[in-house]
Parts: sequence; structure tokens; C-alpha cells
Amino acid sequence: MNTSGPFRSFDLDSTGSDPSFVGHRLARQRREQNITPEQQAQALGIDLERLTTLCSSRMPRDAAEVSMVAARMGWEASKLAVLLGVTLDLGRHG
Repeated sequence: MNTSGPFRSFDLDSTGSDPSFVGHRLARQRREQNITPEQQAQALGIDLERLTTLCSSRMPRDAAEVSMVAARMGWEASKLAVLLGVTLDLGRHG
């Protein structure tokens, strides 16, 4: 996905509406917390481009996929699992 300025909101919107993407979970969290993507990125300690990249990742189905996405972000797998509501032992959504 193109994460440059003009396309960023489209990318966030399109991944936010599809439950197979991490963006769906993060969009729900933004709505629940009434925050903007910029505020969410800041809270996560990343820039908006990395948030868009994270949102465009497929929702992990198991511990190996959680670890792969976490490594791409430079995070511990447990941090990503908590953020996404995924248990590392079973890969089920919480």
C-alpha cells in the first residue's frame, strides 16, 4: 500500500473496514478512545507512516505471525499481542 500523504487516509480507511487487517482492530480502538490516527501513532511511539504500515498487515492467526509482524515493527511479540487482543499460546482473538 502507498503510505504517502494523499493516500494515507485511504489506506487507513480501507484497512479499517476489513477485519482481516490489523487496521480494523486499530480503527476500532481509535473510535473507542475517540483519538485520531496521529494520536494513536504517538501513543504507540511510532510515526504515522509506520502506523499505516502496521494497519496494512494481515491480522495474525498464530504466534508465529504475531512474532513476524512484531519483528517488522521492532516490538516484542507480547506488546503486539496485547495491542491486538491475540493470545500467543493459541493465536485466538480475545
